[in-house]
Amino acid sequence: MTETHMVVSKHTFLTARKCRTMGWHVRHNTQFQDATLVEIVRREQGQVVHEYARSQYKNGVFVDDTNIAKALKLTAELMVDPSCEVIFEACFRHGRCVARADILIRKNDGWIVEEVKSSKSLKLSLKEDIAYTVMVIKGLGVEIESAKLRLVNECYRVGVEIEPLLKPIDVTNEVFEIADDFEKDRNSIENDILSEFCPDAEWKYVCSACDYFSQDCIGRGVASPIFQIPRIGRKKFDKLIELGVTEIKLVPKDFKLSERQLGVVEVVKSGEMHVRSGMKEALEEWCDPIHYLDFETVSTCIPVYSGLTPYTQIPTQYSMHVRGCKGSLDHMEYLAEGSSDCRREFIETLLEDVGFEGSIVVYSHFENTTLTNLQKWFSDLSDEIECVKDRLVDMEKLIRGFVYHPGFYGRTSIKVVLPVLVPGMDYSKLEISNGDDALAMFYRLAMGEVHPDSVESTRLALMEYCKLDTLAMVRIHDVLIELANQNSKKI
Repeated sequence: MTETHMVVSKHTFLTARKCRTMGWHVRHNTQFQDATLVEIVRREQGQVVHEYARSQYKNGVFVDDTNIAKALKLTAELMVDPSCEVIFEACFRHGRCVARADILIRKNDGWIVEEVKSSKSLKLSLKEDIAYTVMVIKGLGVEIESAKLRLVNECYRVGVEIEPLLKPIDVTNEVFEIADDFEKDRNSIENDILSEFCPDAEWKYVCSACDYFSQDCIGRGVASPIFQIPRIGRKKFDKLIELGVTEIKLVPKDFKLSERQLGVVEVVKSGEMHVRSGMKEALEEWCDPIHYLDFETVSTCIPVYSGLTPYTQIPTQYSMHVRGCKGSLDHMEYLAEGSSDCRREFIETLLEDVGFEGSIVVYSHFENTTLTNLQKWFSDLSDEIECVKDRLVDMEKLIRGFVYHPGFYGRTSIKVVLPVLVPGMDYSKLEISNGDDALAMFYRLAMGEVHPDSVESTRLALMEYCKLDTLAMVRIHDVLIELANQNSKKI
């Protein structure tokens, strides 16, 4: 057995804290999926952030050996060398747990542990992340003076060095407490996840986010687990588990649920779609000509354009289908060239295309939020943008309120709703088939990372994806009108 098969990583340990079964699968699973385009971009951005953090220390020594034994040896040698003040990626092993500290700084007779994260906000998960590292280091008897997280500074602007990219946040007291709790569980976690046999599975709230639940674990063969009830919440979930209820079809009639939750439960039990009354009247409030609008944006830790703050949501593309009073269907679109800040051009082009009359159908509140940001950036266009916002109607909100279908599995995203309401129409044949891939590919274009021979085909793929989003709304709208009319006749 190799050394890597005998140790526990941070990711595995933290996963096992949530669920031992999930942790075991993470540790033993050998079926690795290729990283998605957006995951690759985020990984690259994370590397840039770490490189920036290391650049702030002139005399740091990088432990870059991937061999655990060699990395442990080098770390130990550097720590006893008083001339070494800063170590990057220092490697430690406590029991069977292995950790790497992003930055280790010598302080008096002890050390400061710093973890670098591409996040703007302080979250419990980040504290737990550094707490694992602290647990491992403290377990070796190393004195830790303090623990800090270096998070992305919201005031940083790319290309303008007024504020640093990263800001330190001292989390010593909380992290020490968490690390002590981790140490109490360390032995049992090591034994469970390094065992040849998978620990017995239990129904837990985290099952809803588990990649192994439906294929390799307790959810195998369960058609409608209770966490498909929208916004079920931990309390209601735990109460149902106490009652021995794991599937929606077994939820008691007298179990207290919201109107929407109850609607989902009822259609799952009946196996039939239900359309609530009132949808016909709601649809009739939409005014001709109907515009179907969808935005795409790019948002990265290090913004693609100068002067912007981290994770600025930059609108880069839109598609708009317009249905006239006589049923004609026209299409308009915009896709930024990419090499320069496109926000002004985006909104000016949109204002010209959208006109002054008719409802503007969107799917979710994303477009409204983006328009609000554009108002902040371009105050001279605020009134015109406000007029556009006043015309927005949310198709997803309407579906969520009136249409219940067992094939939705408690969700109402357009990727779920489209193939159910419009069979045969989906995103499977597109080169770019989701918003994350669209973000990643535009980022590549903007950064000049797409081969010149592929630029035109990449732009075409981006436009085809966005175009399908708005055409999907057109076709869903047709179905909604038909369902509303049928429901009205029944009444």
